Amino acid sequence: MPNTKRVRGDSNEVLSKKSWTANSEDKKFPDTKWRKSVFVPDVLRKEHYEHLKGLPLNLEEMFLSLSKLFSDGYQVTMRWDAYNSCHAVWLSTRDEDSTNYGLILSGRGSTPAKALRQLLFLHFEVWSGEWSATNPGTTIDD
Repeated sequence: MPNTKRVRGDSNEVLSKKSWTANSEDKKFPDTKWRKSVFVPDVLRKEHYEHLKGLPLNLEEMFLSLSKLFSDGYQVTMRWDAYNSCHAVWLSTRDEDSTNYGLILSGRGSTPAKALRQLLFLHFEVWSGEWSATNPGTTIDD
């Protein structure tokens, strides 16, 4: 079935891609018993990667940033991403009042520390704490 995705729940239930992607304005989700989250798009450009490579891997600062995220209601998942052959870190929140509810921000790297550094850079520097399901600065020409 082109342009469809099966969701958990009723095995006969299939949603079109348009019905399960979040819009940065209203963040609509499918009307099912399983809430689907949407990954924030990769917005890193060549300049970002060069800047990231120049940043030190300061674990103390990274853990302080993580502590702030935890106190703000975020959760972090870290594991090896076999599909991309790298370490991956995902950040999400279950706080329905958060502007980032229903979105997942990811960072990847050759080590867990580099993946975490990328995630923190994305959250605090690129997105300034408020993510979107569309690229920042993307405009739609009506």
